[in-house]
Amino acid sequence: MLPEPRRWSELGLLVLRTIRDSPVSSQETMYDGVILAVEQSYPGCADSLSTHWRVCDYRTMTTLDWSEIGERVREARLTMRMSQEQLAQKTDLDRTMISKIEAGSRRLDALELVRLSRALDMPMGHFLNTPPAVMSHRTPLAEDTVTNSAQISYRLDSSLAAWIREIGMLVSLGTLDLKPIKRYPHKVDGPSAAAEAARWLRGDLGLGASAIDSMAGLSERCGQYVLVTDLPGDGASAVDGDIAAAVVSLSGLPGRRRSTAAHELGHLILGDEYSTDAGVNASRSEREAMIDAFAAELLLPVEVVRRAREANASSRSILVRLAAEYRTSWTLVLRQARAAGLITAGEEKSFVRIRRPMQSSETPWDGPLCPTSAPSVCLRALHTP
Repeated sequence: MLPEPRRWSELGLLVLRTIRDSPVSSQETMYDGVILAVEQSYPGCADSLSTHWRVCDYRTMTTLDWSEIGERVREARLTMRMSQEQLAQKTDLDRTMISKIEAGSRRLDALELVRLSRALDMPMGHFLNTPPAVMSHRTPLAEDTVTNSAQISYRLDSSLAAWIREIGMLVSLGTLDLKPIKRYPHKVDGPSAAAEAARWLRGDLGLGASAIDSMAGLSERCGQYVLVTDLPGDGASAVDGDIAAAVVSLSGLPGRRRSTAAHELGHLILGDEYSTDAGVNASRSEREAMIDAFAAELLLPVEVVRRAREANASSRSILVRLAAEYRTSWTLVLRQARAAGLITAGEEKSFVRIRRPMQSSETPWDGPLCPTSAPSVCLRALHTP
């Protein structure tokens, strides 16, 4: 018989991993590989799964909205800058078949879905799962309007949606207890108020003026779970019910990544339900300026810079020390130094050209690539009876 319901997610991951890693030669070959993998991990389960597999092909999957799946295939193809003909060649399908799939007039079987997933460099869940409602307002991609920023945003959205699903799965398995989401209780109507919100958060968490050891750990304390990805761009975040999640790109220098994590946390604390920070558009510039002010004050309080000014050292030496101690970008240090009155506008412009060399103690990211609680949570999920 099949595993208990609480282990279905684990079984599903095993099946999908086997499909992903198996040679895509025929539906029968992939079926045999899955049955073998399940029998090895769950003795006695293969016969029941075999019965279900034989009948659950695309002809019986009536709950799926094929037009939505087709739209996701089309958009994923556009982000890869592929034509329908190129995608057809990569998947051994006819171009007219690709056209019908994207139009929602032709259904997919499991083997075709695997081929498309590999060719488009997207997880299968991207095509089969509806994104969180808060992310559904994203403007659809069009053939003639796909920009680099739109491509990056789409990939970050996909990663974020998958991360939210994974968090939700761990919650449903009973292995992860979500931390309460923190929100700033007062109105924020400008950069000054946003900076005050950052000071409120530092006080609420008992940080005082000390440097933040791990942005991932800090975000988790605020109820936001951060995943670090190797996708290009900056980051994205969303709140789906009780789940607050963010993804941060590994691209860029360490200080920039910490700023991105602080920025995405700012969206949560100040009340934004959804944000993809691949590029700032003019209509959002004022809001982004407030989030930037929050992130800067959170990472390096202006008061710290003011106190450092009393040291008997040059402005540049003070700034280099602060950048290293608080592990921030050079641009953020200059911003806070200007706000503290340590440097003038002219000095800020001249210092912008100076790039602080990375200290030997610095690492590419200030913590793990997932929340600190994730390893133990995943181990508990794996061994949940």
